Amino acid sequence: MRKTHARMAEQHEAEEAEAARKQQEEERVAEQRRQRELERAAAAEEARKKAQREQEAEERARMRNAQAKTSAPPDSGWRARTQAQTAPARAQSPVPAASPVSATGPPKIAGAGGWRQRMAEKEKQVGAAVVGTTTSSPAATSAPLPKDTDGFETVAEKKVWRPRRLQNQA
Repeated sequence: MRKTHARMAEQHEAEEAEAARKQQEEERVAEQRRQRELERAAAAEEARKKAQREQEAEERARMRNAQAKTSAPPDSGWRARTQAQTAPARAQSPVPAASPVSATGPPKIAGAGGWRQRMAEKEKQVGAAVVGTTTSSPAATSAPLPKDTDGFETVAEKKVWRPRRLQNQA
């Protein structure tokens, strides 16, 4: 009997140890579960805050775009200054705008104009002065330039002294 009583006591102690071990395991699993839930809640809160910040940023961007469309500040670049100086706004123009390509050439920009434009203006002035004066010779009123020269004069080659070793080089 003693053996059975001792066996029963050992068995009872083993069952208690097993129950304690299971309880500790369950507590450990429950603690891990609580930690995961806390981490998930923190991550969800962080995601919610991030989404809210993004939404606010998008709203601010929409407001800036709407403001920029309604009152666009003038560009500080040279193109904006040139356009602002030369072309009034369409609503302010008292005369209908001419077509972009007119018979006189491209639209004139203040301060722009190449040598061809200046030459054409000189020819107009010379032509007006010649027509306005009374001369007896018909050659003075109409003296067209030869077409092959394009208004340029040829210049004789300059004779420049060069050392012998450079004489045949141009």
